Amino acid sequence: MKHILLTLALVLSISTGSFAQLPDGSIAPDFTTTDVNGNTHRLYDYLDAGYTVILDISATWCGPCWNYHQGGTFEEIWEAHGPAGEPGVSPNTTDDVVILWFEGDDETALSELTNSNLGNWLQPIDTLPPVNFPIINDDNIASLY
Repeated sequence: MKHILLTLALVLSISTGSFAQLPDGSIAPDFTTTDVNGNTHRLYDYLDAGYTVILDISATWCGPCWNYHQGGTFEEIWEAHGPAGEPGVSPNTTDDVVILWFEGDDETALSELTNSNLGNWLQPIDTLPPVNFPIINDDNIASLY
């Protein structure tokens, strides 16, 4: 069975209304995207492999998104449940979760991930482990979700 957990911290809209998640019973649209390290990710590949996929769509200027990001929740999930062999994933992982973090504002430049008014989204505060799950600046994700 395919599972997708959508954690949409923020869905952006300028001229049309939007909602924070897909309606119950709907099928998540597939996408292929590239993270800031040049790695390609396809949603349906992860789902077909049996992973639960967490999509976090945030914006570098969003204070509540920043606070959540700095809380370390995704780092803990990634370490305990992320794909075996990935950086930051425990050797004892359950190997059943993939996290894809998106900067969803189509007007945000890649450089703003490391130099936003709130801080560096690629490096957490000193008390947290490094961000090892994929960070993606994809201008199309907000229109899909």
